[in-house]
Amino acid sequence: ITKSQQLVDWWLAIQNQWIAEGRYDDAARLFGVDSVGFETTDFNYKAKVQLLQKARDHHLWVKFHVGEWWHTGGLKHALDQIQELVQSGTVHQLTNTIALLVDPNTLDHRLYTARQIREISDLQRVIFEEMRTRGIAFEISPTSNEIMSRASRREEGWDFISIAELMTRHHIIPIITDDDPGLIGTSFAQEFLRLYMNG
Repeated sequence: ITKSQQLVDWWLAIQNQWIAEGRYDDAARLFGVDSVGFETTDFNYKAKVQLLQKARDHHLWVKFHVGEWWHTGGLKHALDQIQELVQSGTVHQLTNTIALLVDPNTLDHRLYTARQIREISDLQRVIFEEMRTRGIAFEISPTSNEIMSRASRREEGWDFISIAELMTRHHIIPIITDDDPGLIGTSFAQEFLRLYMNG
């Protein structure tokens, strides 16, 4: 049994104990689980599917950090992973999924062929459609996403799609967060102002 499995089992045991004791407000505060980690070349969400499904079956909200990082030229692979995760039916929310925020038209043609760029654009559209169908929430952290993607944008030449395009073209209304305000020096209000100023 993995440490992650032990943690979820412990989490559920505490919640059940509080319910048995009539501490319903405390039990409700154990709201969900979030998968956070480094996406290496051998990253595969499937190793966590059983764990995520168990959390979901016990009515916990399941978040997943995915598509935050990929090797140069590997955006399509990152999107393939995201699509499989969305189709697995195990998650309620994707968090900081930068790969879905890439404007394919700005990708460096020395790294991506015209065909690959079309495939990336089509795959983003399909994933967003699947997210809408399944009611999967989409959380973004503008400042954190900008910082985390600097190396990728420098190497691959891409820009972010605008928040307006996300909402009007893909019909996705994102959840805006400040991620780690103590570390990156931002706030919830500043994140909304950033989006407003940048369109």
